[in-house]
Amino acid sequence: MTSVTYECTTCGTLGPAEYGYSKYGHPEDAAPLPDAAYHLEELASNVSGGRGHAVRRCPECGAWFHYELDYEFLVNGSEDYETLTRITEEEARAIERSLTK
Repeated sequence: MTSVTYECTTCGTLGPAEYGYSKYGHPEDAAPLPDAAYHLEELASNVSGGRGHAVRRCPECGAWFHYELDYEFLVNGSEDYETLTRITEEEARAIERSLTK
């Protein structure tokens, strides 16, 4: 697999896809998204109740991202999953349209 390097100082450390994980009551097992993911602007979202999708954009270079949040309810602690994927502007606009219906 080829490593991709991006020039942007805000989102340049984010790869084509990033994954985060947390389990309620077990912070030692958490693997959050990289810090750069939290510096993106959220443009559209239907995230609610621990699930959903969002379109995010880098405020510096304008790169587009699709954010997904999901969880699995377990008796001993819910598991939350986050995915952040680089996408094209066309893909971002299509996701935006689906979120605003």
